[in-house]
Amino acid sequence: MENSMALIACPECKTEVSDKAPACPKCGVPILTDSKVVVYGYTQQFLVNPKVEVFWNEESQGKVSKGEMLEFDIDTDGEVLFKVKGKKKRYGSRVSAGKINKIKISWDRITGKMIPQTVDMVTGDSAG
Repeated sequence: MENSMALIACPECKTEVSDKAPACPKCGVPILTDSKVVVYGYTQQFLVNPKVEVFWNEESQGKVSKGEMLEFDIDTDGEVLFKVKGKKKRYGSRVSAGKINKIKISWDRITGKMIPQTVDMVTGDSAG
């Protein structure tokens, strides 16, 4: 059985284009078919492991804590925001539509600040 192909409208010129095409054949605009954010929770050990709430367009997408993963689709470029209960500050990370954005959360143990980092791949802690 073949993978079925759907026709979608080009976001720029509205020409019908295959959803499998990398770009519109008429105007050259990239066809955004796989746009998502994958958030990987931190791996550090804490006395109390906090849950990090993840926001997209001011709407909560869920929470992620130590060793967990959260994934959601996006349709535009923007900023993913992260907040920990009891802290006023929100931390952000820019993401782009048209690709899979992987963000790993870590903490600066000295300052206590969250560090969301965009990564190409996520590896576990090395066994020593």
